[in-house]
Amino acid sequence: MTTDKKCIACAESILIEAKLCKHCGTRQDDESFEETQKPALVPHTCNHTQTFAELANEQPGPFWGGPKIKAFVPDHGEELVVASFEKVKYSVEGAFEEMLVITDKSVIFGGFGSFGGSEIHPIDSVQALWLSDAIIGTGYSDTIGLILDFETQDDSIEPRVIPLGTNSKKAMAALRELTEKFEQVSAHLPVAHTGETVTGGYHTNFSVGFFREI
Repeated sequence: MTTDKKCIACAESILIEAKLCKHCGTRQDDESFEETQKPALVPHTCNHTQTFAELANEQPGPFWGGPKIKAFVPDHGEELVVASFEKVKYSVEGAFEEMLVITDKSVIFGGFGSFGGSEIHPIDSVQALWLSDAIIGTGYSDTIGLILDFETQDDSIEPRVIPLGTNSKKAMAALRELTEKFEQVSAHLPVAHTGETVTGGYHTNFSVGFFREI
């Protein structure tokens, strides 16, 4: 005899007799959750404290190989850092690396040293974040990469790639380390979810299944 059911909000397992979900606190008779609706996320409480100015000032200048992000401090220094990624590659075919910083108001990219440039986009312009994986490189240098595709109305943000490792074990370990950062990011975007595997069969869904679905 089945003794459990799924919460109408977070879909976690609870007792059939439960009136209140022990995981997310949702009342099971809440009429705002119809069967036709998809499970809602547990509300995310943001507690970001580091400002973009503080993060930028910790980085060496471009002359010393640092990222080109300090030029944005005068106008965006008070924004709160949601997550930062030290090294992402510019586009799937791109060779040079950038630092990616996501604040509560902006998506910021800065190339290192003399390579690449810098760019900034309002986070409100991002309609969705698609994640998928691909095999980058050929032969013995093959690397599994996590593709970040920031969807905007005018396609103003080129896809970026975070290298994960040279085999599935290393890739999954890297994804687990990135999980907390992407949980923070997903709370500041209207839609964020995993996409289909591009090639190689390394499904990101296992580690980043927390992303919102359209």
